[in-house]
Amino acid sequence: MASRIGLNDFKASNGWLDKFNKDYEINYNTYSGDSADVCQTNVDEWKAKISQLVEGFKPEDVFNFDEIGLFWKLFPKKSYLIKGAQYVGGKKCKQRISLGFCCSVTGEKLKPVVIGKFLGTSKHF
Repeated sequence: MASRIGLNDFKASNGWLDKFNKDYEINYNTYSGDSADVCQTNVDEWKAKISQLVEGFKPEDVFNFDEIGLFWKLFPKKSYLIKGAQYVGGKKCKQRISLGFCCSVTGEKLKPVVIGKFLGTSKHF
């Protein structure tokens, strides 16, 4: 951007950005969001069971598969905001694709898979 406006010798740094944010009272904050906790009892129970479940299998034959929803049109939960200003979130876009990832105990990774797409309506593809 600097070269576009003719400032060819401009050099920005983290110090410059930090001072700018401080001078204009801009903070990197969450303006909406929720949190969810994992029940530690369940984690401890599964840690005890997992070795029994994989008994007799080679490590390279033990895989973990996990699925994640990617909300590719969703705005981030955090942004640089001017201190004291009020920000209101809008309706969140629910368009997403579901991705699956798989990895073995030895670190072998399989190619990610696209499981499907959800458009926020009753139509599923």
